[in-house]
Amino acid sequence: MTEAEQPILQEILEPPSEAEGEVSPRSDRETTAAGAIESAVAMVMSALSQSARLEAILYLKGRPVSLSELASLSGLDPEEAELALITLMTDYAHRDTALEIFQDGQTYSLQLRQGLNDLVQVLLPVDLSTAAFWDSIDRSLAADSPTMLVDLETGERLPHWVELDQDADADGAPEVLALVRLV
Repeated sequence: MTEAEQPILQEILEPPSEAEGEVSPRSDRETTAAGAIESAVAMVMSALSQSARLEAILYLKGRPVSLSELASLSGLDPEEAELALITLMTDYAHRDTALEIFQDGQTYSLQLRQGLNDLVQVLLPVDLSTAAFWDSIDRSLAADSPTMLVDLETGERLPHWVELDQDADADGAPEVLALVRLV
């Protein structure tokens, strides 16, 4: 594996840090498995074009990524990464596809093209089976709650309940109205 490919694998293969910030040592078995994964990822990444590397990173990250992070993860220098990103953005702009490369300030993400967001509601309707209704407000604080209300100043999750909109279109997904318990 080349030094340029090392940053690509670093984030994927690093074990999680301990609470004190120290990394726990890997066992021989984990080291062998990590080496095999490194080799496989390096082989795949070296076979990809620069634009394809960036596309894979944007897809796998699933969040906005800066140009410097793209360069680091792809093993490209910043100028190469910028050119590859421009090529990728141009390709998506001229392609008949449901996806686009979206730029928000200094970050980039792969997302569903504007105007297709209704597909999300149709194909991925919200499952309200674990939602908190007026008689079960404590369920709104559960980790698996499909709704979350957060105090933006403190970051604290707030208890709330949901109510289905009775006026919603019968053919479409139900709209939800989240209500906050007043204190």
